[in-house]
Amino acid sequence: MTKVKKGDTLLMHYTGYRSDETIFDSTVARGPIRVQLGKELLIPGLEKALIGMEQGAIKRIEVEAKDAYGEVNPDLIIKVDIDELLEYTDLTVGQTIVLSQDDDSYIELVVIGIEEDVVLLDGNHELAGEKLTFNVEILEIEPKK
Repeated sequence: MTKVKKGDTLLMHYTGYRSDETIFDSTVARGPIRVQLGKELLIPGLEKALIGMEQGAIKRIEVEAKDAYGEVNPDLIIKVDIDELLEYTDLTVGQTIVLSQDDDSYIELVVIGIEEDVVLLDGNHELAGEKLTFNVEILEIEPKK
């Protein structure tokens, strides 16, 4: 039977769980995804664990934070004077805001704290620092051409 190799395209279902076992994403309700391995479309730890699986295989895969969305980077947690965020009225903890950068790109940040005149913002991915678990089913393997 064909085994998954780097460069193959897979049709697969997955359900991703946070460390507290809550689901953060799943293809089961919306339909399987088609993804080519080696294109950096999946987190590295998941992609590596798929190598060697066979069509029809079902597997539970654990991915350490460093091989998922990385560890929490304290440099991505910043304090901003509330006067710099005047376009955002009624800021709340948990709210996502979008700020433009000097190079005309944008960055999404989450409000993690509000003090008198300072807002604490986090630019880390929401799953940074978490060990993740995936239930995966390989429906189809299309070998690399």
